Amino acid sequence: SIYVYYQKFQKNVFVILDKLLLNEQVKFQIDISISLAKNIFENENIYILKKKAYLKGLDFLNTPNAGKTFYELFTDDYFLKIAKKYLNDIPLLTEIKLLHSPITQDNVFSGSQLLHSDHDDDKLMKIFIYLNDVTIECGPLEIVNKKITQEIILF
Repeated sequence: SIYVYYQKFQKNVFVILDKLLLNEQVKFQIDISISLAKNIFENENIYILKKKAYLKGLDFLNTPNAGKTFYELFTDDYFLKIAKKYLNDIPLLTEIKLLHSPITQDNVFSGSQLLHSDHDDDKLMKIFIYLNDVTIECGPLEIVNKKITQEIILF
């Protein structure tokens, strides 16, 4: 299944992993990480406010055990094999972010809540894991494939 994901990654520059196809260890690590993240976000004292009022993040320096849990998930062989094949190199984990964008009461959106392009590097891999099901009322993240992105950039 890693090869199939790699092919989709090459074509679209994104892939949506089907949790049903993941091995039991990765499913378990994801479930533990989601549970931990939900617990963290229920405790407002752990939040650090970002410069963006609509986005809250976690300071891993104040919660080192949480950092270890997420590190173990994202450095699992399952993700490392996909990253190594996609990057054609040994992957380097440079950042783990735990972010929460609370419901906006006024329906006024700005910054990264709007369509934007992440220009972090020439070739990188990001993994997003939702804590809740995404519906029209609470999201969704929209990802644009490689071909359409190139058309937008050239426009």
